[in-house]
Amino acid sequence: MPLPKRPRDPVARAKLVMDMLTGEIPNDKDQVLASAQEPTGPAKAAKARAASQTTARRSEVARKAAAARWGKAQA
Repeated sequence: MPLPKRPRDPVARAKLVMDMLTGEIPNDKDQVLASAQEPTGPAKAAKARAASQTTARRSEVARKAAAARWGKAQA
């Protein structure tokens, strides 16, 4: 459901905000913002992959990434 546009009139906007704060009008924007803060796609996959790897493997991957980033030979 698309969010309703906020009124341009400052008094009407203030009333709308107060109605949302007091719960008279449901504020769907809070739900939209909460879902936007959850990691999705590659970020979620990276967290899952890091959680499943051992400390030694994560160190090896980080060392390889640093070497590639700085153009140094891998030690």
